[in-house]
Parts: sequence; structure tokens; C-alpha cells
Amino acid sequence: MTEKSPSSPATGEVTTATRMVYYVSDRTSRTAELNGESLLSQFPGFHYETRRFAFMDENRIGKLVRVIKRHVGKGEEPPIIFSTLVRPELRRLLRESGAPIIDLYESFLPTLEKILHRSTSSRVGVSHEDFELREASNYQRRSQALDFSLAHDDGLRPDHYDRADVIVVGVSRSAKTPVCLYLAMNFSVRAANFPLTGEDLDREQLPPFLQERRDRVVGLHIDPQRLHAIRQKRRPDSPYASLATCRREVRRADEIFKISGVPVYDISTTSVEEIAVEIVRKMDLLH
Repeated sequence: MTEKSPSSPATGEVTTATRMVYYVSDRTSRTAELNGESLLSQFPGFHYETRRFAFMDENRIGKLVRVIKRHVGKGEEPPIIFSTLVRPELRRLLRESGAPIIDLYESFLPTLEKILHRSTSSRVGVSHEDFELREASNYQRRSQALDFSLAHDDGLRPDHYDRADVIVVGVSRSAKTPVCLYLAMNFSVRAANFPLTGEDLDREQLPPFLQERRDRVVGLHIDPQRLHAIRQKRRPDSPYASLATCRREVRRADEIFKISGVPVYDISTTSVEEIAVEIVRKMDLLH
């Protein structure tokens, strides 16, 4: 009936007390957990331990209520309960525990009923079945996007770039791969990446096959000093890692981006996550 897992959000103000948090549902309790964890993450420093109570019926709710009352009777603090119980009689029974309850259905369903001018079905599991179907579809899209990004990493298979949603271009070690993987994992974006090296930098223009797809190309700028430090770890004291090489390559890459008119993002001052979000927003890539 229960699943126990210790949890603690990101550290902030230090507290010593640990509060119990219960996720209660007449289905898997996954929806209650997802919403509860999201809400609790907004309270840094609040330490808590969670338990999941899934597939609850009258008998199980009654036992849970008695347990809560017994612990409260001993002077313990009641658990915070996140509930996605569909049946009204189960919600009423749970309230007898006296514990604070965040009823995720009761909070939003009345408002939706007014907006949609119809009543809820009160059928157990309908919302979760729909949720699981959407999650399966989302998982498939993410997996396909991730497979695409891995198969088209670092200039691989450029003949397939016409299938890419976005093509990330930059000098070697400018975080092209992390940006592409973040786009794939979080936004189901098919992202390829292409390194600007020797001949491309000497030509001072994008390769012809990228010029044809310029509307999907974004450039990454990186501070030469930072690039030098990154390359030093990979190939210490090599011509590839020298500061002079880094400065020359970054300068020529920036000139290529300017001539081509592609959007440029500075990986030196902006996180991979922020750059990915901005790419998705500006290129309208949300699926």
C-alpha cells in the first residue's frame, strides 16, 4: 500500500525538522506525486519524507485515517497530504484524519466544470490513463529526438540534416553536443550539430549544405579564454589548445555567423539550459 522514499529539495535555509508528506490516490498516485514534488520544490530548506498510498479504497483510507490520528495523538505533527482521490466519499473519509490536505482534483475540477459547462465523470483512473498515454507519446518523441541528435553529433551524416529541427554550429568544444542533447531530452527537438574546423574557418563562410538550411542554423560563441581552458584539459599544451588558436577560431566563427546572418548564443555567459529554451522560443519549436 505504501512506498517510502526520503526526499529533500534544494538546500536553502537550513532546518532540522523532517515532515511527512503523503501522496494518496485511488489509482497509482503518480499524478499526486508529480504535482506535490513540483509544489514542494518551491520551498528550499523544507526537509520531508514521502510515502505513496496507491489504489486506495474505503477500507484502506479508514486504516490510514486511524494511523494518522494515532500518531497525532502521540504529539506528532500530522502529514501533509496531496490527494488525487476521485470519489467524493473517499475524499470525505480522508478529511476525518484532520491532516492538512491539498486536494488536487477538488481544487481545480469545480473551476473546470464552470469553464466547460459540464460535470466531471468521477470515473476512477480516467485522467491517469490519459496521462499515461500522453507520457508514452512524449517518451517516444523524446527517444526519437535523442536518437537523432546522437546519430548526427559532431558533423555526422550531414546528408540527413534536412530532417533536423535545428542545427547547432560552433568551433570544437563550444558545448554544441550538450545543447543538442538538452533540446532533445527536454523539448523533443531533433538537433544536429556541426563543428567549424580548418577549411570551413579558412573559407569564412558556412559550408554550402548549411547555407541551404540557414533558417535552421544557430551559432554558439565562446570566450577564447574559456575555450583555451577546456581544450587544455583535453589536449594539454597542444597547438589545438593554445590561446592563439582559440582566439583565431572564435574570431573567424563569429565572422561566419555575422556574414550568414544566423542567431548567435554566448555559451560563456549563458547556461546550456537557458540557450536551449531561447532557441525553442525563437524558432517556435514547441511540439
